[in-house]
Amino acid sequence: QIISWNVYRFSDNRPAFKPTKPSPQWYIYSFHQLQLPYKFSTECTFEFYGASSDGFTKKNPYYYASVGISRSILREQLAVQILWNDIFRTAQLQGVRTLNTITTHYNQRYSTNYIRIGLTWNFNRLIQFNYQNKSVNESEYNRIKK
Repeated sequence: QIISWNVYRFSDNRPAFKPTKPSPQWYIYSFHQLQLPYKFSTECTFEFYGASSDGFTKKNPYYYASVGISRSILREQLAVQILWNDIFRTAQLQGVRTLNTITTHYNQRYSTNYIRIGLTWNFNRLIQFNYQNKSVNESEYNRIKK
């Protein structure tokens, strides 16, 4: 989980540009993964971007969520993943931009809603490695400890 408070500030000393007071933006990110029976796993992601202002642009808050499921097959050499991004279709950048005497209301409508299918092939089988500690100069180490 990530929670941050970001401040974006536009600075321009030209008299035609008079920025307003900037306001910080809250950002919250949460990722959860859960192991299910039969070697399935699911993941959920949530992101929230709070309202903010950089002095010229006031951004409205928005959020989006994603869910996915995956499973390893063929002796765990092939992983199959399905992810549905922005499941509620809420990621829309909206706000007001003011430069001098010109004010523009914007609503960027591009879709972040998609379904992704992924296949990952592991060419090598994992080799189990047993670590064995070999001390050098054990007698000196014991002498120093005392």
